[in-house]
Amino acid sequence: NQFNNAEIQKNRSEANDSIASHVKAAKEEADGVLEDALNELSLEHDEQIESLEYELGWLRNQKETAEASVQKLEDNLSEKDEKVEELLGEVSAQQTHKSFDRLFLVAKVLCMQST
Repeated sequence: NQFNNAEIQKNRSEANDSIASHVKAAKEEADGVLEDALNELSLEHDEQIESLEYELGWLRNQKETAEASVQKLEDNLSEKDEKVEELLGEVSAQQTHKSFDRLFLVAKVLCMQST
């Protein structure tokens, strides 16, 4: 009976050692898998950040280009507005001159009729 108890204790001890060894190996393997997964996630995260930073830079560049184009268009529009105002002034001056010419002719005709 004592022999059986000693044998049982020995078998339990060996089983516990075997289980502990398997648990340790499984834990080490799990730790390695987790570390690899974290490294992969970290790399993916870094790549996503790099991609987003590139896209953000590209978008900023597009915005600056668009703003420069808008400014150029606004400047051109302002120049054209000034030219239109100048032309309207010239047209108005010409119309005024023609009106004076007509008035002069009417006055001349009236003077001729009165004499």
